[in-house]
Amino acid sequence: MNDLESIREQLLAIDNDMAKLFEKRMKLSRKVAEYKKANSLPVLDESRERKVIDNALKNIEDENLKRYCSEFFQDIMDISKNYQHSYIEEACSALSQK
Repeated sequence: MNDLESIREQLLAIDNDMAKLFEKRMKLSRKVAEYKKANSLPVLDESRERKVIDNALKNIEDENLKRYCSEFFQDIMDISKNYQHSYIEEACSALSQK
């Protein structure tokens, strides 16, 4: 096996772990949406997003990667917000149809 194949296998293992963690995160994001809907809170919480990114950056040692880590977590939170909006809209639509 050449080095590239070995690296790709390692990346695949990490990707598999990340997919599982993504699913867990999205399930928790739905619970957040349920809470926000029940308490009439907005989906967007900018101060919370800043805290999430700042916390993630504390774990990054390579200064050259911090910008990319910040973008990565912003993308994840954007996906979570879209999912929360979708969940809340579907829940509201279901209630209005009753």
